[in-house]
Amino acid sequence: MKALKDDNICAIGVCGMGGLGKTMLVGKVATQVIEDKLFKSIVTVVVSHAPDLKKIQKDIAKELGLSFQDEETDSQKANLLRERLKKEKILLIIDDIWNKIDLEDLGISFGNDHKGSKLLLTSRFRDVLATDMDAQEIFSVGVLLNDEAKYFFSKIVGDLAENLNFQSTMVEVVKECAGLPIAITTVANTLKNQKNPNVWKDALRQLKRANPTQIKGMHEKVYSSIKFSYNFLSKEAQSLFLFCSSFEEDMVIKIDLLWRYLVGLDFFEDVYKMEETLEPNKVRNMVHTLVESLKDSCLLLEGYESGTFKMHDVIRDVAIYIVDKEKKMLTIRSSDDSEKWSNMKKNERLHWNRTF
Repeated sequence: MKALKDDNICAIGVCGMGGLGKTMLVGKVATQVIEDKLFKSIVTVVVSHAPDLKKIQKDIAKELGLSFQDEETDSQKANLLRERLKKEKILLIIDDIWNKIDLEDLGISFGNDHKGSKLLLTSRFRDVLATDMDAQEIFSVGVLLNDEAKYFFSKIVGDLAENLNFQSTMVEVVKECAGLPIAITTVANTLKNQKNPNVWKDALRQLKRANPTQIKGMHEKVYSSIKFSYNFLSKEAQSLFLFCSSFEEDMVIKIDLLWRYLVGLDFFEDVYKMEETLEPNKVRNMVHTLVESLKDSCLLLEGYESGTFKMHDVIRDVAIYIVDKEKKMLTIRSSDDSEKWSNMKKNERLHWNRTF
């Protein structure tokens, strides 16, 4: 907050490995900024690993009430956005940057003539923020201290944390989470309803033996915690979890669209007739139930509207790794299924616009 109030700082970076809570931190900062009335407008966009820069530019413009015309050139759009950014004091939050982005080329530049507007950037990689994005001040997000981690875990599992039969194992389980919020959240939510101490002991065994991955920017304990929670799921929930990773990163998924996809792909072995989707039926109910169970395990997150959800980018990375490592076949149950999914994906954006 002090850096945001400093007129000599235009670009601020927040760095830390995947799953530490960078996005949540800048979200809390945005809330505080609104309360303190430091900026006229706040705009947040997510970049991710394979950014669509034109879409990012369009999203920023839309948040600022600016619309582009199809006939306008890239340079014209950049100039329009550049002029719009000069009109008021704006905080632009650009989340999850993996590589250098030429903001100037998009029309994003905050200099002396921009009324104190600022950039708040997050990345897993400090050098991207410092060298590629020219952040003037960078804040590193670290892991939780041991006492903080135990308190966080205890808050989730509730009364079990006070049970002597669980306490020694819980200490070891928390240690395996290595102070990583996303690891603590997934493991604690998986264990909070497990009343048998032996289940907790087996959980500890699994967490210790899970193979680390080479996923860029991810701590090995994040992988082991998510893989552990995945192992606790039913086969149907596991399949749905992996299937959800096939959607674009950071996409908000509409459940009513998801279950139609699944029926079209004959995803559930005991459901073959499309007619069953014409009324509230077990297919739709099953998908809603499975999504809720995945939310309970913190493997899926709430969406921005009722009936929607999204997948954390770190959890999606693990899901994709599981698919690749275990050679999981997500939806292919007949020779036509791959073509079906390909056609569905081609129409996905059209369906999305219509359903929203």
